[in-house]
Amino acid sequence: MAYITYDDYKYSGLSDIDEKVFNKLLPKAEIALDSKTNYFYKKNDLTSDNPRRKEAFIMALCLTIEQMDQTGIISDVDVLSLQNLSIGSTSLGFKDSANLIQVIPSEGIRLLGSVGLRYSGVAYTRYASKERGL
Repeated sequence: MAYITYDDYKYSGLSDIDEKVFNKLLPKAEIALDSKTNYFYKKNDLTSDNPRRKEAFIMALCLTIEQMDQTGIISDVDVLSLQNLSIGSTSLGFKDSANLIQVIPSEGIRLLGSVGLRYSGVAYTRYASKERGL
């Protein structure tokens, strides 16, 4: 089930995008936010959560959809392969794009962090090996 509807996105007041484009970008934006929040709303109910945290998450999702539409960047692969970017009349060229552009915009990252949803842990898997004496 999607976190938001097209009407929710329009209500956010961000740039106007076509409903078809919204429906295409929504699953990608949800994946990006789920991975950044350690799948918080896959384990918890968004509709009954704290209103401030819920609103911050929804706005971060809307900002991510807007950025995806404006830049064409919808995955980390797009970020890594980015050589230059044009938004309106502004054009940027980079050598190391991974440090400059993210799938989730910085405003969205700040919103998630302000309500404790920004997961920055490291996935860890321990394995046994004869070389390590385990």
